Amino acid sequence: MGPGPIGLLALQLAKVSGGRVAICGITSDGERLALAENLGADLTINVEKENVTAIIRELTGGYGPDPSFPRFFLSPNGKWLSRSMRSTRE
Repeated sequence: MGPGPIGLLALQLAKVSGGRVAICGITSDGERLALAENLGADLTINVEKENVTAIIRELTGGYGPDPSFPRFFLSPNGKWLSRSMRSTRE
């Protein structure tokens, strides 16, 4: 999920419920990603620098996460991206 207000709230709810949480953001989300770590995120990923799908698949032994809250954003070239959806298990 993303590091916006809803994502950070969902992070806290998931942690209280015993979940493991990965928060994905872009370079300009640096402060929010740091806040996510302080709130208990198990992993923060900069999608502009790291391959979300590969990281999540590796951490879960190829299984992928059960639920995924996609973080959609506009890339500089105007295309919609949703890497978290590609990492969700089928």
